[in-house]
Amino acid sequence: MKQYFLNINEDDFPEIYRPVIRRLRMASENEEMQYQMEMEDDYLEELREREREAAQKDQVIKEQGKELKAQGKELKAQGKELKAQGKVIEEKDKALEEKDKTLEAQDKALEEKDKALEEKDKVLEEKDKVLEEKNKALEEKNKALEDMKRQLAEIRKK
Repeated sequence: MKQYFLNINEDDFPEIYRPVIRRLRMASENEEMQYQMEMEDDYLEELREREREAAQKDQVIKEQGKELKAQGKELKAQGKELKAQGKVIEEKDKALEEKDKTLEAQDKALEEKDKALEEKDKVLEEKDKVLEEKNKALEEKNKALEDMKRQLAEIRKK
């Protein structure tokens, strides 16, 4: 049990307060009153402790709220960044599609050129064959002509 002392000199106060000081002194000397005062102190201490806990919890909640708000802003910024990146990717995809179409068109053009070259090669081969045949025919004619010249020369010698 706590001891409460009222160490006050009545003479230090004006006469009007002295009856109050006497009553306080009598109350502090009364065991029942001391018990009640101790109970009040315990109750007040309990209330103060709860107030401190509530204030600490409020502070924690405020800090968590600030952190959540900051995280929310950060997530929003990241969302905007992702959206922008998505647009860039979308644009790149479109550009790649266009390049693919261009390459396909170029491939088709090359295929057509290859076909045209193959046809030209065939035509050239046919021309080569015709030329070869003409050369053979010419050679045969030349041989025949040589033979005729020889025969003519033989006939002239006779």
